[in-house]
Amino acid sequence: MSETNGLAVSIGVLAGISVFVTAWIGMPTWLLFLAWLTYFFCGGGIHGLRLQLATNLFGVLVGIVVLGVAELVSAPLWAVAVLVTVAAFSIAQSGRLGALAQTPGGFVGFAMIAAAAELSGTTVLAPSLGNPIVMAVGAVLLASVFAVVSELGGKVLSGRAPTLRSPVVDEPAT
Repeated sequence: MSETNGLAVSIGVLAGISVFVTAWIGMPTWLLFLAWLTYFFCGGGIHGLRLQLATNLFGVLVGIVVLGVAELVSAPLWAVAVLVTVAAFSIAQSGRLGALAQTPGGFVGFAMIAAAAELSGTTVLAPSLGNPIVMAVGAVLLASVFAVVSELGGKVLSGRAPTLRSPVVDEPAT
């Protein structure tokens, strides 16, 4: 089987499994998919895993600050817009740091915490397991597991060594 097909089969099967896992823990599947795609956008392997975790979690952290400040001061819409502007600027500038070199991952993380807050109807300041921080960080971590397993599964299906040191796919898609 080609590398592209092996990876597609692996991702497809694991995506189906993820529906059951996320339903069981009460997490929207698409929230998991956002962080999972970041892993492959960052190139996969150990390097991609580090970038995915760092950028997604940085975006979540920036989002927590924005949502927390907005909640604390009961910010009007114009103030929320200013906070988001500063946050977006910060995430875009974070790409200058090697550990955060893939800025889209930061925006994905920010979107994840904002979506988790909207879905849960709970503020990031609420001390509970229903806190959107738990959902967003949990999705980032769980997605990392699915991403790594899907990459390794794709390599096994295509007859390659199951390692995280080489490119995810060596050939162009056909």
